[in-house]
Amino acid sequence: MKKFFNGHTHTDYSNIKLLDSTNKTSKLIDHAINIGLSGLAITDHETLSSHVVALNHITKKKKSNPDNEDIQNFKLALGNEIYLVRDDLNKDNYDKKKDRYWHFILIAKDKIGHEQLRRLSSRAWKRSYRQFIERTPTYYSDLKEIIGENKGHVIASTACLGSFFANRVVGWERNAQKKETVDKFVDFCLDLFGNDFYIEIQPSKQEDQKRYNKDAISYAQSRDLKLTITTDAHYLMEEDRAVHKAFLNSNDGEREVDDFYSSTYLMNWQEILSYCKYIDSETMEKMRKNSLEIQNKITEYTLDAPQIIPRITYFSEDFEFIKQKKEMWNNYPFISKFINSEYDDDIVFISKILQNLEQYCKNKKHQWIQKRWSRVERECEEIWEVSQVIQERLSAYFTTMSKIIDIAWDEAKSIVGPGRGSSYTMLTCFLLGIIQADPLDSPIELPFWRFLHRERPELADIDVDFQATKKDDVIEKVSEFFEEIGGHAVRIATFGTETSKAAIQTATRGLGYEPELGTYLSSLVEVHRGQVASLQESYYGNVEKEIKPNPSFVKEMNNYPDIWEVAEKIEGLISRRGIHAAGILITNEDFEKRNCYMRAPSGALCSQYDLKDSEQIGGIKYDLLVTEGLDRIAVAMKLMLRQGYFEWHG
Repeated sequence: MKKFFNGHTHTDYSNIKLLDSTNKTSKLIDHAINIGLSGLAITDHETLSSHVVALNHITKKKKSNPDNEDIQNFKLALGNEIYLVRDDLNKDNYDKKKDRYWHFILIAKDKIGHEQLRRLSSRAWKRSYRQFIERTPTYYSDLKEIIGENKGHVIASTACLGSFFANRVVGWERNAQKKETVDKFVDFCLDLFGNDFYIEIQPSKQEDQKRYNKDAISYAQSRDLKLTITTDAHYLMEEDRAVHKAFLNSNDGEREVDDFYSSTYLMNWQEILSYCKYIDSETMEKMRKNSLEIQNKITEYTLDAPQIIPRITYFSEDFEFIKQKKEMWNNYPFISKFINSEYDDDIVFISKILQNLEQYCKNKKHQWIQKRWSRVERECEEIWEVSQVIQERLSAYFTTMSKIIDIAWDEAKSIVGPGRGSSYTMLTCFLLGIIQADPLDSPIELPFWRFLHRERPELADIDVDFQATKKDDVIEKVSEFFEEIGGHAVRIATFGTETSKAAIQTATRGLGYEPELGTYLSSLVEVHRGQVASLQESYYGNVEKEIKPNPSFVKEMNNYPDIWEVAEKIEGLISRRGIHAAGILITNEDFEKRNCYMRAPSGALCSQYDLKDSEQIGGIKYDLLVTEGLDRIAVAMKLMLRQGYFEWHG
C-alpha cells in the first residue's frame, strides 16, 4: 500500500469552544497507524492543547514497540487551524457582507516553529470575543511579525472549504477580479512561507468540494504551486459518522453536518483514490508525494523541559544581615552551606530565616532557642540535599512563596490562612511567614520529613489559603509583581470530559429524544464507593472493583441501542474547558517560551495546557486556595477594631 501523510486532523480538544470532533488523541494516532498512514498533523481549531498528550502517546507507543517499523517510522506533526482575518477586525467593525473567519493551516517544522505557533495562538486568544460564537482571530500582521521575523520553521496550507482561498478560487478562470484577489493572497503566502506553502484539497463526493478541488488544482497548476490532499478528520471511520452527527447536534440544536462532514475521517491512500476518480492519476500521485514531502520536513522534537523555579528580585540589603553575622553559625554545617553558597537564592533564603529567627528568639530561654536552631539546621539539611538531587534550588521556591504571602497581606489586603498540609511541619516556613504558627509549639509532634525528605526528592508544593472575596485581588497583585520583574503569573486551564452520565444525556439529546429520557437513563448509572461507574462497568460489570452489571441499565440500553452506541463512543471525550480553582503558573521568562495563553469561559487568561502538561513542559504551580471562613474572620476583626477591642499596627 502506498504511504500517505495526512496534514489536517482534529482531536477532541477542538471541542473547547464548539463541539467539533469525536477523535480522542490516542485513538486518532493508533487508527492512523493501523490503516497504514505514515504520519499525521494534529491541527485543532485554534488550540495547541492536545500537543503534549499526543507526543506522550506516540513516544510511549514507540518505546513499547521497538521492532514495529510502521510505528517507528510514523511521524507526528503538531499544528493549528487558525482563523485568519483582516487586520484590526473585531466585533464592533465586523462587516457581515465582507468579513468571515477564514480557516488556515499552520504546522510546526521544529521547536522554533512550535514557539511561533504558541505566540500566534496567544495573540488570537488575547483578543478573543463573542460574536454568535467565541471568536479567536489571527491577523495577517501577526503572521508577518511572528513568522516573518524568522522564516522557514512553519508549513502552511490553504485548509478546507472554510478558507479564504477556497472561497475566492472557485470560478477564478472566468472572473478576473477573483483571480486578482487569489493572486494577492497566494503572493502573501509565498513571501511568508516560500517552499513551505501548499494548496490543500480534500476527498469528497459533495459537489461543492469537487468544484473547489477542480478549480484549486487548475489554479495551482497555472502557477506551479504545490498541491496536497488531506481528509480534515473529525471522526475516525466512516461508520462513526452517525455518532459524530449526534454529538455535534447535542448542544446546539440541528446543525447541518451531513454534507460538510460527509468524508472528514481518516482514510488510507486507496480509500482517498476512491473519492477522487475525477482527478487524473498523475495529479493524485503528485499530491501524495507532496504529503510525504511535508512529513519529511518535520523534525521530531519534544516540548518537555525541566521545571524552573521562579525567582524574585534580590537587593543588596537582602545580603547585609548574613555578612555581619555569618560567623555565629559556624557550628551548624548546613546553615553554613547556605550562608556560603554560590547561589544567591540560598543566601537570601537563609538570611531571611536567621534574621527572623533572631527576632523570634529574643527574651527566650536557652533550651527553647537551641531547639529551634537545631530544627532549622535539620530542615536546611533536607532542603540542601533535595536541591542537589533535583538540580534546582528549593530555597528559591520558599522565598518566592514568602513574597506571594507578603503581596497577599500588603497589596491585596487579604487575611492569609495559618497553613495547611505537611508544610505546617516546617519551622523555616514559619520563619518566612508562609505559615502562621510555630510547628514546635504544637501539642503533638510535627516531623518536618512529612513535607520534605531526600528519599523522595521533588519540588516543594505548598498550599496557602486566602479570603474568598480577595482571590481575584491576590492573583492580580501577584501577576502585577511578576510582570514588573519581567515574568508572568498565569492561571491554569482545565478540560472537562463527557462522564458516563453526561455521555448518556448528550447522546439522548443528539439523537433527538426528549431530555427526560436522558435524565432517567443516566440515573441508572450507579455510584460505587464514591465513584461513578463507567458505561462499560454499568453494562458488563468489573470483577476487580466488585461491580456487577446493572440489570436495569442493561435492559434500557438494549431497548435504545442507538443511545448506547453513541454514548459508549463519546464517553471520555473532552467537551469543554475551565480554569483551575487555585493554581497559577509563575515564570520569570515570556510565558510563550514554554506554554501559551487562552481564555477561560469567564474571560480570564489562562494556560492552554492543563496542570499535568504544563508541569511537564517546565511550569511551576503555586496554589492560592480560598476559604470563606477567612472572610468571616475579616468581618469579625473589622467589627472588633471599630469597637476598640484592639489597635491595628500593620
